[in-house]
Amino acid sequence: MAVIDPTTKKPTRIGYELGKDGSKKRIYKASGKEVKIEAPAKKADSKKEAKVL
Repeated sequence: MAVIDPTTKKPTRIGYELGKDGSKKRIYKASGKEVKIEAPAKKADSKKEAKVL
């Protein structure tokens, strides 16, 4: 499975870059932009939302 770079719309490899504060960032090799991952939306608990009539 390949990662698609949203800038180039082509498969690319992932590299790492150190930030100024020493943090490690993942970047797309093709464009050099940072990989940003969105957290999946939390599922609502159906028991809490269910209304009892």
